[in-house]
Amino acid sequence: MAHMVDTEKIKALLWSAVDELNLQLRRDQRLAKSPEERLTGEGGRLDSLGLINLLVLTEQRIEAEFGCSVMLADDRAMAADTNPFATLGTLTEHIRKTLEQKLS
Repeated sequence: MAHMVDTEKIKALLWSAVDELNLQLRRDQRLAKSPEERLTGEGGRLDSLGLINLLVLTEQRIEAEFGCSVMLADDRAMAADTNPFATLGTLTEHIRKTLEQKLS
């Protein structure tokens, strides 16, 4: 049976990671906590280092909350038809799928 992961819990973890990342960014670079916020690609707010920082901060929170280690930037993510790192919304969905697979 697949383990269902609460999307709101994932958003809370991701928003916490965004808060911490924003402390490291200039005011004009900070991310809005919105599913539509563009992370990468055209209009993206993060460079590659910023994205890595956000992913690591998020992975740390996932491990603390769910007790399992995940790697969000794995081969599956890189080969996906749609960019899982395009927006905070697509990242939330990617985290949910990754966690459900890991916990099942």
